[in-house]
Amino acid sequence: MKITVDVELHEHEAQHASQVASLLSSIAETSVHTHVVTDKPALAALLRDAATSGRTDVIASELSRRLPRNELYGDCLDVLHTLLFDSQRFEYWNPSASSSSPSAPASSYLPSSGVACLLGVLARMSDAVKARVRDDIASTIVKNLVLSRPLDSCRDPLLPYCEVGAQLVTTGLLSLRASVAMTVQLLGDERTRCAGMTFLGKLVELNDEPLKRCDKSIMEPLRQALCSSQEDLFMYDIEYVSEALDWTSGSHGRMLALQRTCKPPSNPTGSGPSLAPVSSICFASPATVPSGSRNGAELVCVASLDGTIATYDASQGVPVVVSSIFLSRHMPVAIDFSPRGRFLVVAGAPKHAGTSPALHFYSNELQWNEVSSVEKDLRIISAVKWTRMPGHYISGEMQQNHDTYVRVTDAQRNVVVSEFPNHTDVVTTLYVAADRDNSAVSGSRDRQVLSYDLRSPNSPTTIGHLGSTVTCVHGDGEFVVAGSLDRKLSLFDIRMPLHVIAQREFESPVLSASLSHKGLCAVGVMTGLFTVNLNFPALPASKANASGSFRYHCVSWNPLQTHVLGGRDSGTVDIFLRSD
Repeated sequence: MKITVDVELHEHEAQHASQVASLLSSIAETSVHTHVVTDKPALAALLRDAATSGRTDVIASELSRRLPRNELYGDCLDVLHTLLFDSQRFEYWNPSASSSSPSAPASSYLPSSGVACLLGVLARMSDAVKARVRDDIASTIVKNLVLSRPLDSCRDPLLPYCEVGAQLVTTGLLSLRASVAMTVQLLGDERTRCAGMTFLGKLVELNDEPLKRCDKSIMEPLRQALCSSQEDLFMYDIEYVSEALDWTSGSHGRMLALQRTCKPPSNPTGSGPSLAPVSSICFASPATVPSGSRNGAELVCVASLDGTIATYDASQGVPVVVSSIFLSRHMPVAIDFSPRGRFLVVAGAPKHAGTSPALHFYSNELQWNEVSSVEKDLRIISAVKWTRMPGHYISGEMQQNHDTYVRVTDAQRNVVVSEFPNHTDVVTTLYVAADRDNSAVSGSRDRQVLSYDLRSPNSPTTIGHLGSTVTCVHGDGEFVVAGSLDRKLSLFDIRMPLHVIAQREFESPVLSASLSHKGLCAVGVMTGLFTVNLNFPALPASKANASGSFRYHCVSWNPLQTHVLGGRDSGTVDIFLRSD
């Protein structure tokens, strides 16, 4: 017959353990096994109360006695896990919880401040102990976050793991770089995206300033991963994170604030300032302002349909008219500076019967002198842009028989070097990227958006079919936005034809758009001017705070992208400053 006897000694009696073991061993055929057992509930209560009240000395005393000893480490770690990862503490400490729901006493669960206190003590322990505890806690966090979950999973069970992980970063126990890298991986997989979004929210909540100071090489993959996680159910998370990290440029408020309104100069007819709609706005980059211009000048040309073309210097914040042109026989429907800012091209539509459409060319910097004018036997010249090829421009032209062409012309020789007959209706808009020497994009009344390689005679690539007339195209590098009369703005990548990356619908038809290099798009519609962050399409558009609902036929960021000009149907130009 075998009898097992357990002899339990309390902590204050531990010094007698060897004597008891010796006594038991003296009994014939007796085996004595000695091990230490922790009173886990008592230790948990002690640490919880100390952490809640901020008594770090008590916590340090207990942990420093237990964690370095292998026979006590496991039980102590179990107690820490119980305190840190109990999801019920979020249910209790959540202030929005229903008062009618059952809740535990305040002393039952560790508050967030207690978590910070507990981990803060761990961070001050010896390197060996600190590393061992950190690795075990971090391993538990990762094992729970990488579990496969539906996108719409309840997040309550995730919150403790996410908060503790974020606090590990705050206390310096865990690398911020490693945490960001893990978040990117979680967001990239649909099965772990819910956990990734929850962890990111806690990481930003507790470490927003360190995240803002991180290198772009660390943060850019995170921003791209967030851009790819555009499910509606994560809209609040995306808005919270992007605003906290200054990725939305003020999405809750207004991205653009009206600074001033500029009246057009009087035209030579003596009829006073132009009240005709602004048809086109173009900037000369400060880096390419003509040599005869004032140092630091930021030149912008504004064309109105009565024939007035005013050149402003906007470098001092208050635009000053430095030159003006008046076309007596044509209405300027499109204007553009040459890449080096020394020439201006104007596409003119006839004001009177018997007049043909024309292209006017001006030079001589601030005092524009017309160097040539080419009238063409066409129905209309509807759009024009200088290309990056020296002395060449691209234009949208419709023949008398309604055949439509996009043509590239050598301006000096007045010779068409290539033409593309791919549109079936009026070319309404053209875009030439400043950093792509041989490419252009067109939009048309036939609803197509086409991309051209100007070095090749091959047909252009169709990058998009919109639901209505294309009113505007603009871009940044490979990305192009196109607006249409069906109130939609669509984002395309010219490397991925016929694939809409993002789309936004506005309250009225889209008339104009200008895309900044940060993904902020200024959009002129029938009822005002909006900005939308296309990096985060789920975020709402922001309406600029103009004094009324105006129709903006053309909008343009300035070259430094610090403000937006919007041309109204009354002939005036509104200048909006970025509010971020």
